[in-house]
Amino acid sequence: MMITHVKLPWLEVSQAFVCFQLSRQLPHNGVRTADRLIIDHTPSTVAVTANGLSVLQLIKARSWHEYVKTFWAHSRLFKEVKGNRLLTRLGIHVAAIHEMGVGLLPGRRYRYLGYYIMDDLAAAGALEVFELFKSGGLDSAQRISWLDSILDDLRIMRDAGVVFSDCHLKNVFAHPQGKVTWIDTGVTRYFCPRSRKFARKFNYSIRRFADYHDAELPLSHEEKRRILALLLPQ
Repeated sequence: MMITHVKLPWLEVSQAFVCFQLSRQLPHNGVRTADRLIIDHTPSTVAVTANGLSVLQLIKARSWHEYVKTFWAHSRLFKEVKGNRLLTRLGIHVAAIHEMGVGLLPGRRYRYLGYYIMDDLAAAGALEVFELFKSGGLDSAQRISWLDSILDDLRIMRDAGVVFSDCHLKNVFAHPQGKVTWIDTGVTRYFCPRSRKFARKFNYSIRRFADYHDAELPLSHEEKRRILALLLPQ
């Protein structure tokens, strides 16, 4: 555990965090500097780190409740890191998280609740499944093959009582070797997978997934049929 300053030069942000290293892959000198912005939107700011090999994701608070939840490790930051570990235990490929940081003094005067640093999947040759589908370079059989890999993972989650609430093709990467890897792993685990509550939450996430890209990338009837086949009886 140590103090780390994260710097985002283009946003003129420098914020202190209590840092926890989760692997030995990242040398540490007390400062993390982002080199290139990927996206800055409501939930988070995402950037490539200065070494060009990792992605820095800084989590924003969407309500005052999240500042309070930080104190007992229930904020979205902790949810995503814990979800990453849970999916790994289930045998699902995720972008490895090497470091996390918690806002030193959580509060509205500070921009971020915390951050984590994970593998840069794009640097490893992977492509967001949304972009892969949108490129038009796949025929229907190839699209179905990639989709089935995603659905296999969702089936494992369903059987383990896990809901991936923000499930869509922008949160899954396709590797040239044929495997898929998940990011933004804010999942919820229910210890009674047969409960009505779990079925309701899981089914909501699956229906949302089936319709999520309608405005940008409509899925075929067969693709939606395969997704909705995961629904649980209620």
